[in-house]
Amino acid sequence: GSEMCIRDRLDARLADYGAHLYIDHVQVRVSYIPGPVIEGVTPSKALQGDSLTVTLAGSDLSGTSSLTLGEGITVQNFTVDGPTQITARVTVSSSAVPGVRDITVTNSIGPGTLAGAFLVNPQIVPDFGAERATVFPDEEVQFVNRSVGGVAPLSYQWDFNNDGIWDSTNVNPCY
Repeated sequence: GSEMCIRDRLDARLADYGAHLYIDHVQVRVSYIPGPVIEGVTPSKALQGDSLTVTLAGSDLSGTSSLTLGEGITVQNFTVDGPTQITARVTVSSSAVPGVRDITVTNSIGPGTLAGAFLVNPQIVPDFGAERATVFPDEEVQFVNRSVGGVAPLSYQWDFNNDGIWDSTNVNPCY
């Protein structure tokens, strides 16, 4: 172990002078040097295909040499703003699997991870249609929302007569 290694070195030095070393008691002081700690990230979520700037808050972040936000997220670049903050430009792949990601920073002390810190949400794919393709004057039309993705609750704003005033906020309105 490390005691033996230290003793061997002392024995070798003392042997050169014709002395003998007897170790009766060894006291070792161990100091904990904390690694980087991530306390939070803002924003903490993005949609598939987004490019955004995120800010990490924590402690002992100085000297950070790598930053990862999980599979499907590319860190374009990052800046260590100080011992308590990192700013990063990231891109979420349009094919990234939706779900939570761990964030890890690594500096000379070691890695620090915040589990479940970042959420990838599915990109919304808008798709709207009408119940019927042919409509006669003064007949009501039922519009149908077939959009997928996004994060609930979603909101809808319909302007049927193009006057800048929302005529309906229903998901599948009639007009």
